[in-house]
Amino acid sequence: MPFAIVEYDDIRRCNWVAGWIIFAGSEISFFKNGVCQGVAFQDLFGGRYYPAASMYTLPNQPNCVVKFNFGPEFEFFPEDFGSRTVPNPMVEVPYHGYDGKVENGVSIEKKD
Repeated sequence: MPFAIVEYDDIRRCNWVAGWIIFAGSEISFFKNGVCQGVAFQDLFGGRYYPAASMYTLPNQPNCVVKFNFGPEFEFFPEDFGSRTVPNPMVEVPYHGYDGKVENGVSIEKKD
């Protein structure tokens, strides 16, 4: 169940948010140079997920570099997806925005 961090009396606490839908069988996997690095997350809560990277290097270490390729042309297209379906590149995934009244962060109208 997802949680939200709330501040009360200058103390941060985690509150569990009820009512979110879990999509059984959903997963997020990462690939490096076309080779699957494994499943990072399974049975995801419904919502939008955005690719991101977080990097930290110590002052005496060289800088790190991360390169994203969201397609449609891949330098190292994965050959083996196992039992998974071949996913669409991020640039081809349709965006479905929401339009209308928003209350408590929840929109009631879907925009095409």
